[in-house]
Amino acid sequence: MKTSIKNIIKNNKFFYSHLLYFKYLLLKNKSAKKRKANIFMIHIGRVGSTVLADLLNQHSKIHWDGEFYPKNKIKFLKFIYKNPLKILKIRMHQYVVEFYGFEIKSLKKQLYAKQQEINMPIEKFINNIEDLNFNHFILLERINYLKQFISFKFAKKTKIHHTKQETKKLNTIHINVESCLWFNEKKTLTQHFEYLDNFYEKTKKIIKNKKHLLLTYEDHILKNPTVAYRETCDFLKIENLNPQVNLKRTNPFPLKEVIENYTEVENYLKGTKYEWMLYQ
Repeated sequence: MKTSIKNIIKNNKFFYSHLLYFKYLLLKNKSAKKRKANIFMIHIGRVGSTVLADLLNQHSKIHWDGEFYPKNKIKFLKFIYKNPLKILKIRMHQYVVEFYGFEIKSLKKQLYAKQQEINMPIEKFINNIEDLNFNHFILLERINYLKQFISFKFAKKTKIHHTKQETKKLNTIHINVESCLWFNEKKTLTQHFEYLDNFYEKTKKIIKNKKHLLLTYEDHILKNPTVAYRETCDFLKIENLNPQVNLKRTNPFPLKEVIENYTEVENYLKGTKYEWMLYQ
């Protein structure tokens, strides 16, 4: 009976959105008083953000809200409140915790995507959320763009974005080096890589003079995701509570086995500054 009533409430957009707003009004002062820091994590996807988010959310002092903007988590708030900052303000005070964090995929094409509804440049978004007392910033980067691109392609092909099981089945991918579809745009493979170079350079400049933590998939996630977790705990000056790693790699196979036209890709990248990505 309780479940049925809960479902009825949640399916009524008008009622449920106002219920969330009422909860915000009820908790905002208590939440703000207890809050020690609000955290914004910037990444572009397929960087290990989900495994890190899962680890952080196991900490008793943290509520990690994940990528809530494009998901059904806020469909009721979007029904009433169109301003993404208003939605964030309501969500961040739903939880009476010392640390609240969330993340978004932060390339311009991703920010402006219809499902994101951020609709503003990343630098403007950061300036606006600073007014909401977001004072800690994490940039999670994947240095090997080639493997990141393959991870995108793999997830799209298999529909497996995350897994708790060891991946035993090999899936192969063909890369059209002259016309790769990535971030909703077709470019050459190296043009995509250059775009990412510019994105990371710009983002690092934006957060340079703020409290920030730079993490990379290769150094802090790949071999042991708890390294990223410990770095984040140190950044927030809280204790490490030894969380459990629940997620596994979706594509643990060597590039030579994964890329169907490996020789073509190798020849294409040969002599470029991205050649090393084939071998590391």
